[in-house]
Order: sequence, then structure tokens, then C-alpha cells
Amino acid sequence: AYVFSGCSGLTGDLIIPRGVTSIGEEAFNACSGLTGLIIQEGVINIGKSAFYQCKGLTGDLVIPSSVRSIGDKAFYECDGLTGKLTISKGVTSIGEYAFYYCKQMTGDLIIPGSVTSIGKKAFYACYGLTGLTIQDGVTNIGDHAFAGSGLIGDLSIPESVTTIGAWAFSACYELDGTLTIPGSVTSIGDHAFEWCYKLTGLTIQNGVSNIGNYAFYYCYGLTGGLIIPGSVTTIGQYAFAYCYGLTGSLTISDGVTSIGDHAFYQCTKLTGSLGLPETMTSIGDYAFSSCSGIKGLLTIPGSVTRIGNGAFNGCNSVSGLMIQEGVTSIGDSAFNSCTSIIGSLTIPGSVTNIGNNAFNGCKKISGLTIQEGVLSIGNKAFYDCDGLTNSLTIPSSVKNIGSYAFSGNCNFWSYKVLSVSPPTLGVDVFKNSILYIYVPAEVVDAYKTDIGWSAYAKKIYALSKQ
Repeated sequence: AYVFSGCSGLTGDLIIPRGVTSIGEEAFNACSGLTGLIIQEGVINIGKSAFYQCKGLTGDLVIPSSVRSIGDKAFYECDGLTGKLTISKGVTSIGEYAFYYCKQMTGDLIIPGSVTSIGKKAFYACYGLTGLTIQDGVTNIGDHAFAGSGLIGDLSIPESVTTIGAWAFSACYELDGTLTIPGSVTSIGDHAFEWCYKLTGLTIQNGVSNIGNYAFYYCYGLTGGLIIPGSVTTIGQYAFAYCYGLTGSLTISDGVTSIGDHAFYQCTKLTGSLGLPETMTSIGDYAFSSCSGIKGLLTIPGSVTRIGNGAFNGCNSVSGLMIQEGVTSIGDSAFNSCTSIIGSLTIPGSVTNIGNNAFNGCKKISGLTIQEGVLSIGNKAFYDCDGLTNSLTIPSSVKNIGSYAFSGNCNFWSYKVLSVSPPTLGVDVFKNSILYIYVPAEVVDAYKTDIGWSAYAKKIYALSKQ
């Protein structure tokens, strides 16, 4: 180890002869005058940082079949290597940062099946690489393994792979064709294929359990439909955000439990109806926001406890909405501007909170039932719901009604408020054209003198007089 470390005056070609079995740690570290390297058969181990920043090395590099291990940072920033890299069958491990920023290496790279693990950032920013073949046998592709490399064309993930690390292929801008994630993979890491915007198709096979945050973020070249198999339990934040080239239907299979924040944000061309499985417990903030092509009846199963803020904001082709008993919270702007929802809407008693702007601008909803159990109705919750007419009953459980909750173009002309204690009221909750507010007879005066309700004193009557 360290035998020739920092000997920058060494020049010319270096030949590692057959009798050498191991190249020690930092053996030729920063020997920047070396211009060529030949490693002959017999070497078994290339140590950590063995040729670290040997920037003068040029031409091809062949790792012979006798080598079993390429250590961490072994060829780190050998950015003068201008030829092809050949890794012979026999190598079992490629260490972290092994060929980091070897930016001028060119040609196709074959990872032989003898390799089981490709370390973190092993080929990070290897801009000159063009093709990649990962042979069957590799089990782990480390974090950032090929991030920012110049890979061109199709990518085939063999069925031996179990883990695709975070940022593994991030910003591989020239990868194209259809990508298949085999069922052997249990986890697709965060940002794994982020910005791979020339990929045109994606198949995720049954067996994958986790799709990481930003996994396919900005892969806007993806087309057709997308099937999330039942083996998947979690879809991470921004996993498919801005995949606005997806033009088919989205199928989320039974088994998925959680959809992260912004998971399908701005997937504007997804079409067809959206079925949410009864295994689902959480829909993240803005999960389907601006998915304006999703149509038909949308059912939120009772297994979902929280509908996130803006979850379906701007899904203006959804034509019906059913929220099942079991949902406990409807987030701010959850269904804001869902302008095509028609028919009656029931807020089940399991819901405790209806968020601010939750149904703002849902102009075609023609009936509303709020069941006993709801505690709070947020600001502008039903603002500009033009289709709401006739009368609304506000159950006795409601303790707070936010500002402008039923204002704008909401056209209820009477309200039945069942609570014997006046709910806390925001400003301009009701449209000025309302004719009647009916409350329990014994608390009429209490409502008329309440600081929030006094503005409507002349319109408050006993329920018995309705």
C-alpha cells in the first residue's frame, strides 16, 4: 500500500506483471505522469484508490479475468482514459466510485455475470460510455452507479437484480426504448431514473414492492398506459411527476397502500377512470393534481384515512365522486376545480375535517349531504359550487365553519343548523341572497347575538317554523 503514492514524476506506460497478485491500497495514487496501463493475468485484487487521479492515463483499459475485486475509488477521476473499458468475466465486485468521473472512456460497457455488486457511483459521470449490458448474475446496482453517464439506447435489467439504488440511472438522458423492471427487483430507489426523458415505455413486473421518491420524475417521453402491480405497497413522492407523455389508463392494483405527495402530478394525458384499491390508506398531497384526463366515477375507499391537500386538484374530467365511510380528513383544495363532477355528494360522518377550498369551483355538484360527525368546514370549502341549490343541513357535530365556506355562487337559499351551541363562524360564510337559517328553537337568541352569526340575525328562525 502507498508504495508509489504521489510519485507524479513517474512517466510512460506501466505494466503490472503476471507475478503480482494484488495491487495495494493507493499504490499508484496521483501518479499523474503515467500515460498507459496494462494489468496482466494473475492480479486478483485491485486495491482501494490504487490508481486514484492518475489523470495522465490514456487509451483502453482491460481488467483481466483473474481479477476478482476492483476496490473503492480504484480508478477515481482517471479522466484521461480515452478508450474502451473491458471488465472480464471473473470480476465479482466493483467498488464504490471505482471509475468515478472517467469522463472520456468510450464505447459499450459490459458488466459480466460474475459481478454481483456494482458499487455506489461506480460509473458516475462517465459521459463517453454509449451502450450498457448488465449480464444475469448482478444483484445490486448501487446508488448513483451510472448517474449522469452518456448511455445510449435500450437498457435491460436482468432478473438477477434485486435492488436498483437511488439515482442509479438518474440523468441518463439518452436511454430510450421500453424499460422493464423485473419482478426480482424489490425496490426502485429514489430518483433511480429521474430525467431519463427519452424512455418511451415502462413495465413494472409483479414482485417490486417499493417505487422510490422521484423514481421516474420528468420521464416525459413515457407513453401509453401504466400498471402498478399488486406487489407494490408504496409509491413515493413525485415518483411519476411530470410524466405528461403517458397517454393511456393508470391501473393501481390491489395491494398498494400509500401514494406519496405529487406522485402523479401533472400527468395531464392519463385517460380513463381511476380505480383506487381498498388496500390504500393514504393519498398524498397533490398526488393526482392536474391529471385532467382522468374520467368517470372516482371512489375514495373507506380504507383511506386522509385525502391529501390538492390530491385531485384540477382533475376537471372526473364526472362523479363517492367518498366512503372511513375517510377521516379531506385536505385543503383536495377537489378544487373538479368542474365536471355531477350529481350529489355525501360527506360521511367519519370525516372530521373538510379542508380549505376542498370543493371550491365544483360547479356541477347538485346536492350535498354532510353527515353527523364532521367537526370543521374550511374556508371556501364549497365556494362557487354553482349547482348547489335548495337547503343544506349542517349537523350538530360541526364546531367551525370557515370564511366564505358557502359563498361565491353557491346557491343554497336556506340552512338548517342543528347544533345547540353556535359554531364558530368566519366572515361572509353564506351568500347574501339566503332567505332562512333555521336553528333549534331554544337557542335562536343565542345565535342572533353570537359575534359570528349576528350578521344574519334577521334571517335566523326556529327549526319548528321551517
